[in-house]
Amino acid sequence: MSRALLKSKDPALDKAMDEVGHVYREVIPDMFMVLIHSIIGQQISTKAQEIIGEGACDGLVDYAPKTEAQKKAAANPVTPVISIGQCI
Repeated sequence: MSRALLKSKDPALDKAMDEVGHVYREVIPDMFMVLIHSIIGQQISTKAQEIIGEGACDGLVDYAPKTEAQKKAAANPVTPVISIGQCI
């Protein structure tokens, strides 16, 4: 929905959107990493999520779902899951 349409639907929302302005947030293009960040975020504080999430997601990169072409092109073997604890 466009900003104008949302504002036209609700006067209170219109006023709030004017007061708050545009909300900028990080966009994570990889939906698997979005899921991991979301799960971590539901469990702990935001700052801890940032710190732990960076390390956990770095360790999970090899576990993100891949297309058949990506699987064939992968030159490195999959790292054991146990190594994720070492990056946290």
